[in-house]
Amino acid sequence: MSLDRVLQPLVACLGNPVGGNPTQFVMTRLAREAELDWRFFTSQVPPELFETAFRGIQALGMSGAAILPPFETSLEPFLDSISPRALALGKVQVVKWESDQWTGDETISTAILRALTHRICAQAVSAQVAPDAQNSNDSFTPQSIGVIGSMALANALQLALVDIPGDYTVLRFDETLKHAKVLSTAASSEPFSAHSQASANAQAHTNPQVHTERSDLTTAPNLTTHSDSSLPDNSSLRNNFSLESDPVHRNAQDSTQRADLMVQPESPEHSSHSGEDELVLKDRPLRALIIERFDSLSNSSPQARNRLLKAANFVQQPFAIFVPPANGWTESNKDRSRWIEQLESHGIGWIEEIEVLTHQYAINFEFWSGYEAPLDSIRESLEEYLQW
Repeated sequence: MSLDRVLQPLVACLGNPVGGNPTQFVMTRLAREAELDWRFFTSQVPPELFETAFRGIQALGMSGAAILPPFETSLEPFLDSISPRALALGKVQVVKWESDQWTGDETISTAILRALTHRICAQAVSAQVAPDAQNSNDSFTPQSIGVIGSMALANALQLALVDIPGDYTVLRFDETLKHAKVLSTAASSEPFSAHSQASANAQAHTNPQVHTERSDLTTAPNLTTHSDSSLPDNSSLRNNFSLESDPVHRNAQDSTQRADLMVQPESPEHSSHSGEDELVLKDRPLRALIIERFDSLSNSSPQARNRLLKAANFVQQPFAIFVPPANGWTESNKDRSRWIEQLESHGIGWIEEIEVLTHQYAINFEFWSGYEAPLDSIRESLEEYLQW
């Protein structure tokens, strides 16, 4: 597919628009600090010319690319393998040439979880918790991670859990904050090969969804489990990643069942109700709430948010994590400020977008170069470029 590798590794950043994206600035500085002869450049590509541009990257022997909107959902025809997380998210954010093939992945789910783990560790250090004593606190007990956002992100996060310590389950809330769904079962970390699953794809269509029961989700009348069939769900995945490549539909009968298999709504006999709204995973309190997009919460009210924050079963010192937008920067708005105020009023710490973006850029740099990047340097570069 590609010519011989060029002497100087080149990594492109493709998007439209690309103005203000910090990828080239941050990666170039990291390469210089690591004394690597790598070059990163940014190109704004007209949508109708994306195939030509990406085929050019491959033909010229470049080492990889960062894929920005609107092209994150358009990569499947050009790649030899795509990670299960990228398939679950419906987006490919980074690609590279490795082992004579082009591979694609997403890095936002892992970045979110690394940011959470990093903050938990810092929290433990600041509290001067000894490692042996920490085994008895809630950091190592079964917990859940709530997602206020798309089912696609929840699926990708469940798959990414294999890369972090701890026993976690993903709990996804819909846009009204009134319905929740638990994702469970162990994940396979093996990447999907785009050219080796035709028979499995056909088989998956005969049984497109697999459900696993959980009976430890307790809800009150206004916080009930929901099948999610009425919610908008990952249209970009269906439009650009075929259902045969969707990990929920692919290999549905495989013995290594995937983490993005959803549970059915809990039957009434498994529910217990009290006089107040409550949502409790009996043995899995919430460690963190991941907030994907503020504009996606237009159907929820401040009252619904407050009810959720009061009713949910949180661990001590939980966190809320703000997911950075795909363009890499965040604009302050009233809704974001209200969320922060509500979180603080309930004793919930928050991890801002730039912290998640710092971890994502570190993952991206390691994905391409194999070198571990210093987080402090990335954070400093992002703050300088984005004027945070």
